[in-house]
Amino acid sequence: MDEIINDKTKQCIAELLEMFKTNNVPKAVAIATNPRLNVPSNKWSLTNRIIQMIHNTSDSRGFKQWRTVGRHVLKSAKAFYIFAPKEYSQYRCICEKTLYGNETKEDKCYFCSTPIIKDDITKSCSFIPVAVFRTEDTDGKPLDYEQIKLPEHRFMDVAKTWGLKINSVAFAGRCYGYYRHNSEIALASPEDIVFYHELAHAAHDRLNLVRKSNPKNNPANEIVAEFVGAVLCYMDNKKTDKLGGAYEYLKAYADKTNKTVDKAVMKLLSEIEAVLKHILDEEENMLSKTDLAGTFQNQSHPANADVSI
Repeated sequence: MDEIINDKTKQCIAELLEMFKTNNVPKAVAIATNPRLNVPSNKWSLTNRIIQMIHNTSDSRGFKQWRTVGRHVLKSAKAFYIFAPKEYSQYRCICEKTLYGNETKEDKCYFCSTPIIKDDITKSCSFIPVAVFRTEDTDGKPLDYEQIKLPEHRFMDVAKTWGLKINSVAFAGRCYGYYRHNSEIALASPEDIVFYHELAHAAHDRLNLVRKSNPKNNPANEIVAEFVGAVLCYMDNKKTDKLGGAYEYLKAYADKTNKTVDKAVMKLLSEIEAVLKHILDEEENMLSKTDLAGTFQNQSHPANADVSI
């Protein structure tokens, strides 16, 4: 059976490579997404959103904010800090002293008793650190975006066999999905190719072939994952209208290596084949175990047999 899978895989790879080489690919079609993520951090400054991204989350809040939505921060959780603006009043008196906040609300200067000229009071802003916690470090009531229905995809059982949780998440506007090392595949789109892409990252990781330098945006890692995703879609003969999108994705990363799409893929072909084989072999192994279990069950309880205790 391994040889049959291998031959079919090689044929699909060759056909896709020829398609990409000749630019004879379907027109790119927009990928469907889950509802957009509506969380407090959407209103944060760019700096604070970058800090949040560095901490590998798309939703973080303070203690009270989490309590408001029926969740609590886990005891093991560690906060990270964003910067919140704090506005205050200030006034420069003729005695060359500066009054701040409530001091400016008085009628006279605290230091020299000179009357305060209200029109000369100015507003200033400072930034103070505020502790927030990732949604991954909380527990309690499900959030709205955690209740998005998860579609059925082929190979989902493969991911679960590898100990990966599969979650449907809101679209945050940055990516259609993501894979977390040895723990999770999150999908912000119902499209097959998105799941296949993230599953390919997981298989690539399990084979210890992932480039550790900038792993989330490394051209080689992304080219392997996207081409594997395209092959799996092509093998199933479904969602092939998304291959134009796959080509554009591959081209963006191939350009970073100064190669054409087909040459960039060819350079990584051995890894691509290894990742595909790892996924397909795992599925075949699971199917074999299921068939074997069914055989044993039928042998243990043959039809029309009298069972006595």
